[in-house]
Amino acid sequence: MITRYLETFDRINAGTGVAPDLMRHLHARLHLGKAVVLCDNPPIMLALAEKQWRKLSRVLQQRRSFATNAVEILKYTYTITQMQHASFTTDDVRDNAEASVYFARPDELHGLPADCLSVYLTAGVTPEVAARIVSKLPDLALLMDYTGRIRAGKDGLKLRSVLEKSLRQSWDEVELMLATEGIDVTRLADPATSSEAIDDAVDILLDRDVEFLAIAKHFQHQLDMARPLRSTPKAVRDRYEAFIVLAHRVQTFSTGAFSPQFLRTYANDTFFFNDRATAAGMLESFAAMLRRHEQAGRANIVRVMMGWPRSNAQGVL
Repeated sequence: MITRYLETFDRINAGTGVAPDLMRHLHARLHLGKAVVLCDNPPIMLALAEKQWRKLSRVLQQRRSFATNAVEILKYTYTITQMQHASFTTDDVRDNAEASVYFARPDELHGLPADCLSVYLTAGVTPEVAARIVSKLPDLALLMDYTGRIRAGKDGLKLRSVLEKSLRQSWDEVELMLATEGIDVTRLADPATSSEAIDDAVDILLDRDVEFLAIAKHFQHQLDMARPLRSTPKAVRDRYEAFIVLAHRVQTFSTGAFSPQFLRTYANDTFFFNDRATAAGMLESFAAMLRRHEQAGRANIVRVMMGWPRSNAQGVL
């Protein structure tokens, strides 16, 4: 059975226009696949959307310019590059298969890209046209309704809030897994303790990096599908981001294949752990870092930094 999701934009409580919200929403989902914006005047909406998209990109560039943490800079750079490669068009899908976002009138929609998981409806439609749009949505696609005329319950449409609820259930499983390893996720998300806590957690998880990364990638996928998170409290969002930062760090030390899955930055993300810095404000040297991990008893991190095989991890400190 095909499952599709519906989200309705609350114009009254949002306090913002359609184009800014649409682009922030799209920013959290464009990496999942292509998107279609259904509107009354595609050329005008495209111009407004591109303006907001460039504004979002400039905000991330400004944040990157003030960043000192290497992972934070890398995340911003990766996301900005992805945004710059996105292309918007009013062409028909059949005439331009390379675009990222298509703008069209609802009554002129002939089809959706095969990998389209995000559709934005900003123009009023008849019940017949609405039903035709919903019928074209692929499995797991999200319809963002700015008109308030679409209702869940028909044609396999479920409220998007179901995804956030499911995500919270998955997070309980993640926290249980971390707890069995003696890892407190609240310390990972607390700027006062995150640096030491993440280093300690990485050292522990390197003994089961393959299993941990499989769990992390599954959770990251569910997190991506549920974004942007509307009903999740900020404290919980910070824990999610702390976990993804931890996954990125474990992946960096792991010998398995590298994936950019943990590098995306989102407009509402505020949490980044801080690397240690010297009094002069410079990041610590390799030797100082190695000595710090040795003194803290992090045998697995020392092993990886020195290039030693796993069998040499015991008794080297």
